[in-house]
Amino acid sequence: MSKYTFKNTKNLQNVLLHGIGEISFRKGTFRNLRYLKHLETSFDSKKGGIVTPVEKIAKDFISTSIETLKLGQLLIPLHTFPLCILNKELYKNNITEICLTDNAGKGGHFPIPMGAPPQTLQILDLSNNSLTRFIIDIKNITRLILKQNLLGDFLSTESYFEKKTDEYFSMIEIIDISQNDLKELAPFTFYSQPLLHHIDLSNNKIQDITFDLSCLLAPEFLNLSNNRIMFFNESVMRTINTIVMNKQLTIDLSQNVMECTCKTIPFLRWMIESNVLFVDVHEYSCTLEDGSIIILNPFEYKILQLEKKPANRT
Repeated sequence: MSKYTFKNTKNLQNVLLHGIGEISFRKGTFRNLRYLKHLETSFDSKKGGIVTPVEKIAKDFISTSIETLKLGQLLIPLHTFPLCILNKELYKNNITEICLTDNAGKGGHFPIPMGAPPQTLQILDLSNNSLTRFIIDIKNITRLILKQNLLGDFLSTESYFEKKTDEYFSMIEIIDISQNDLKELAPFTFYSQPLLHHIDLSNNKIQDITFDLSCLLAPEFLNLSNNRIMFFNESVMRTINTIVMNKQLTIDLSQNVMECTCKTIPFLRWMIESNVLFVDVHEYSCTLEDGSIIILNPFEYKILQLEKKPANRT
């Protein structure tokens, strides 16, 4: 595609490019679309994709009114993330959503950002880019999607939020870092994010809650499904009890195998008595002391049976 592609359609506001093969863009393809608000690419085949460097596409947006930008399946090698796509100088005060996704194996390292992204940007989706590092000023971003990357090692000691000062805080409400090979998160991961209410940590390898939950002022949903969590320790339970005193909290622990032993009975009893809503709790499974696995259905009855067994042995 070139600057002549849209020569006779300069008033276009929405462009959706759907292909099965490769698509290339020459410099100036979108430059004359001054009213362009929405640009999206999608492909039927994994062999399809964009073969033009992002830098060439990005420079065209200076002349448009772009609000939503969704680019997927870049087929060119990327040793570092194309940070230019987040350059606030490229956009008028319109851009609200940027999605650069599905570049698995080619996303690479996220360099140290220079300056904040556009102030109007609310949604940033960088899913499936093989990112091994990510940190940015998310002060004005409300939804950050980082699922299906390789951020496990990085986020065990660092945060995705680049804070300017101790008083600096983010407007973020939703964070998705599922499928990132996470084993643990740094304690300060969610600091200075007072509006954060939806956290997705599913499909990782988390065993313990190492991140601080007490900093969350209004959590509503914590997705911990398909991890390696066997129980919560007393400190985590106390923190959650404080949270749910004034707020309904839903936690998804499905596809984790609980531990059903004398040591974990207080946790299992807490699951029944707390004000937390556990998703699909009657489908949870549990490993007994002899190594066998049972389904906790009905949940409360099974826990009652487990509580009686130690007494029967004495």
